[in-house]
Amino acid sequence: MRNYILIILLLLSQISYAQFSANQKTISGYTFFDFQNQNNKYFNYLSSDTVKVQRANNKSTGFTLGLGKGKFVSEKKLKTWAIYYNYDSRFDLSESFDSLEINRINYNQNSSIEHMFSIRNQITNFVSIKPKFGFLWSYSYAAILQLSKRESESNYSSPIVYTTKSPSIGVNAGFNAGLWYKINDRFFVQTSFNLLSANLTYTNISNSSIANSSSSNFNFGINGINSINARPETLSFGLTYVLKP
Repeated sequence: MRNYILIILLLLSQISYAQFSANQKTISGYTFFDFQNQNNKYFNYLSSDTVKVQRANNKSTGFTLGLGKGKFVSEKKLKTWAIYYNYDSRFDLSESFDSLEINRINYNQNSSIEHMFSIRNQITNFVSIKPKFGFLWSYSYAAILQLSKRESESNYSSPIVYTTKSPSIGVNAGFNAGLWYKINDRFFVQTSFNLLSANLTYTNISNSSIANSSSSNFNFGINGINSINARPETLSFGLTYVLKP
């Protein structure tokens, strides 16, 4: 599927007409917000006269901010350097109660906060299908620093509370495709989705529990269109201002 999309974009780029001028410089802003809150309730019938009520609460808050400066190296190609900051907070709570929902039998609670900083170099190719509208496709390279902290609390086992910190550094390469719309001669908006990305990261993990422990590992992964998630390297909304020559 990804190969067909790439072929179509390449063919359109050969028959489309230009909307921009070479050597024009740009300033771009990027943003994305994600808020979720889910509450679920289940009834687990342990026997004919015993019922255990289970509840689950999942919350997440995330946003991405980015700022970039670019230059049209040709009438259809824009080269941009951009910096991103991504914040992600998650909270998960699962509880089990008796049939009257008064006495809590078991619970498991997890909360995490993640800060991610990245510097990205991106080449965007514009394909016009109307005077002010068209497709775009791009490829990019990025350096990433990620700081993560996770706290867990449970009455299933000991220790009751422990903390995990996992800072990591890495590099990313990606291929995106999306849409653009020209508001006027100075502003245009764009949105793009990740079709393919590759990540190489080094992570140092430290656990605070009864016996403190730490470990480190390298990880290499390739993500396709079926694993899109709301991160700056996978989903982007942008507003670009074209500077006067």
